[in-house]
Amino acid sequence: GSRELAYEINKNKRGYYFVYYFEAPTSSISEIERVLRISEDVIKFLTIKFESKKEISFWNTLVEKIKK
Repeated sequence: GSRELAYEINKNKRGYYFVYYFEAPTSSISEIERVLRISEDVIKFLTIKFESKKEISFWNTLVEKIKK
């Protein structure tokens, strides 16, 4: 559902937060970011790369929970 944003962005005080976990080649991630920048519905986004074994293990655990 709609939530109050942490701070106002382009006169928007409410919005939706989404979290996506995915594995993709660098070229695909660049394309996803390009499309998000173009979209008028997206006012802000953040891409984070998991690098440490601990982060990757956590991600794999989440994926397994979702599959069940």
